[in-house]
Amino acid sequence: MDLADRIERFISYLLSIIILLAAAGAFYEGQWLNAFLAIIAFVLSFVPSIIERNLQIGLPVEIEFTFVLFLFVTLYLGEINAYYTYFWWWDIFLHTFSGVLLGLVGFILVFIFNSEERIRLHLSPFFVGMFTFVFAVSIGVFWEIFEFALDKVFGFDTQHGSLDDTMTDLIVDTIGAFVIGIIGYFYVKKIRVPIFDRIVTKLLEKNPKLFKKWKKERKT
Repeated sequence: MDLADRIERFISYLLSIIILLAAAGAFYEGQWLNAFLAIIAFVLSFVPSIIERNLQIGLPVEIEFTFVLFLFVTLYLGEINAYYTYFWWWDIFLHTFSGVLLGLVGFILVFIFNSEERIRLHLSPFFVGMFTFVFAVSIGVFWEIFEFALDKVFGFDTQHGSLDDTMTDLIVDTIGAFVIGIIGYFYVKKIRVPIFDRIVTKLLEKNPKLFKKWKKERKT
């Protein structure tokens, strides 16, 4: 693990501890909703470790760090500390961030399927990029449907009663997903983007058995 990995791992642990302390403080002050959100964020921070343990897939530190950071800025800063209220652009920033993150997840999934020797799947760079894009946008759409259901069933105001809010969220989700879809397309075409290439290279190195076919093709 190089210095950058150690720094990212340290920051991930630090953010998780801050979230846990926020949960304890909210319980002490009787802020039950904030306590619940903080606990949810803390529990979700272990998702990458659970995936690695149960699915036996080695994940780069960058993915763990990005996931924990997303939880921190969404639930801790956004909800508990009301950044959504203080900064008008916070929701737009997070939905763009989520589009990028979900696009990365979509790319990894199709990359695994496209590299698995037991699966006869040979997608072209275009369809790899398209799957990446469609996967991220689809999750964004389902999330907006979930928010709509919460507002209608429980009387919440996650969509602020505004079509503009919903459409803005979907548009920036789409932009984030499109960027990663394009990067994924170029990656398969062997045109590398530094940070993206670092993450995928580590994914290959951590899962040599899973990516035998791709590593053979990469050498040619």
